[in-house]
Amino acid sequence: MNPCHDYLNHLTRRQFFAGAGLAMGGVALNWLAPRLRAAPAPGTLIHPPMPGFPHFAPKAKRVIYLHMNGGPSQLDTFDYKPGLQEHYDVELPGSIRMGQRITTMTSGQARFPVAPSLFKWAQHGKSGAWVSELLPWTAKLVDDLAIVRSVHTNAINHDPACTFLMTGSEIPGKGSLGSWISYGLGSENNDLPAFVVLTPKWSSKAQAQALFTRMWSSGFLPGSHNGVACGRRATRCSSSKIPTAWIRPPAARCSTRSRSSTTSRTRVPATRKPSRASPSTKWRFACRPACRT
Repeated sequence: MNPCHDYLNHLTRRQFFAGAGLAMGGVALNWLAPRLRAAPAPGTLIHPPMPGFPHFAPKAKRVIYLHMNGGPSQLDTFDYKPGLQEHYDVELPGSIRMGQRITTMTSGQARFPVAPSLFKWAQHGKSGAWVSELLPWTAKLVDDLAIVRSVHTNAINHDPACTFLMTGSEIPGKGSLGSWISYGLGSENNDLPAFVVLTPKWSSKAQAQALFTRMWSSGFLPGSHNGVACGRRATRCSSSKIPTAWIRPPAARCSTRSRSSTTSRTRVPATRKPSRASPSTKWRFACRPACRT
């Protein structure tokens, strides 16, 4: 006779979950206690900067980077090229293309004519920067902008060009811009991640460029500098939209099947005891309903 086996054989499901709940509280307390004792002292930063940084008095408190993937072309916003008007509808010269392969989006075209911007341009601010009519408000602030026209890449598609812009390399695996800033300068806020990413949500029928996690990945840097992605995600269980993933159950768990399973379990009398069986069978019997909810 084994008292443990006899106890498990006569243990009801309700008793099992009551005891398991108390036990999980003890496990959680045991896990939290060392961390509460090891809380950082006042003034200690969880995300400190590298030793010696910043090496001068900083003026910026934070960096907000907007990556307008799929936005208007530079030829329609800041990069004024009046000479293109003279070559309108002229076939693209071979000296410009220089044998470069063509993207899938344009490979089916019969011709490759020169297409200048359709919008009006004007110079603005003390710098005299050219801005198209698409950006009337931005044109008023042009003296506060740094427009870089020297960036180029050998990639002909969006994804490798975006990866190059975010990480400095067309090949994935390098740390992203935000990860390097977090690694070098750290953060003064101990309650939030040093690097937060906001991703959009669009209809599945809409044309949109894909966003890959490597664009905010820490690469070979420590994982603590990885971007924490937040976005607008809707669930079938609720009409509300939540900013962070995985805090609501998947849609499959919110189906009628799950609700009916829960209802059927409530019909089991509290005094009913399962038949005598091995302890492993009791554990499967107790845990199987819980795994479905």
